[in-house]
Amino acid sequence: MGGFRMRVLAAVILLVFMTGCDSNDNNNNVNPPITNTNPRVQVNNQSATTIVTFQWSDCSATVWGGDRLGTDVIGPGGSRAFELAPGCYDFQAVNDLGLVRQLMGQQANYNQTIQFNFTN
Repeated sequence: MGGFRMRVLAAVILLVFMTGCDSNDNNNNVNPPITNTNPRVQVNNQSATTIVTFQWSDCSATVWGGDRLGTDVIGPGGSRAFELAPGCYDFQAVNDLGLVRQLMGQQANYNQTIQFNFTN
């Protein structure tokens, strides 16, 4: 009886082991991990002036968020990128002459860069 139990146990172990293996599989059913990067907004200063303020807010907001540049500026021909969470945004930039440019109702999705071009 002990020999019979050992043979049954060995057969069960072999069956379990072989069920998890498929020699024709070659890892074709393994999907690479999905890599999502947060959306970004790229501010491109295509003017001869300096951008001194850059703000954004949620599309449903009634007030602008804080200045994202802080003490920095974006000079003529310069650019700067900011990471966002997915969502809907309104953007606003102001140059050193007080000229305001806005880009409204922009849907920011994973793996996307929104281009905000500031021109005269």
